[in-house]
Amino acid sequence: MLKRALVQPEPGIVTFQATWAAALGGREQAQLGWVDGSLAVVLLPAVPGWFLHTGFGPCDAEGLVFHTLAEAREWILHRYAQS
Repeated sequence: MLKRALVQPEPGIVTFQATWAAALGGREQAQLGWVDGSLAVVLLPAVPGWFLHTGFGPCDAEGLVFHTLAEAREWILHRYAQS
């Protein structure tokens, strides 16, 4: 009986979901970044763009600033490709 190795598919779908994050004195906009349905990053507004509050799995990092969500998407795909 042949056993087949499980092949990890390359990430292909990165989506962002607008939401609210609790903040002192209220709430602020946030973006949840998903890769193929799994939460990968939490982004908060920053000047000029989006601040990586936290990342999970291959995106385990914090403190980066992306000018656009497209730039964040490219970084996420790069991190997944390296993992």
